[in-house]
Amino acid sequence: MAKMDDATRKRVRAGRLMLAGKTPAEAAKMVGVARQTAYTWKARLEEGGIDALRVMATGRPAQLDAAQLEGLRAALLQSPLIHGFRTELWTLKRVRVL
Repeated sequence: MAKMDDATRKRVRAGRLMLAGKTPAEAAKMVGVARQTAYTWKARLEEGGIDALRVMATGRPAQLDAAQLEGLRAALLQSPLIHGFRTELWTLKRVRVL
């Protein structure tokens, strides 16, 4: 079985605690997440079991495809000056523009 990251480990641990009879609030406190997060996980657990918590996508979906992400990565490894910026500092605003 593949190694789980910390977030996945927390979801699975909380899921097991809830299957063992803990409330979402109790499980949230034990794994160190917000209560509402545990209620979201509980809904997923009820729909698809522990496996649903293992493969749960988190965060906002990417707006760039793989080729665009690779292009961005390559550009960020270059100097901002090459891309028309006045200083050597990459900022979030500049990355958005790029």
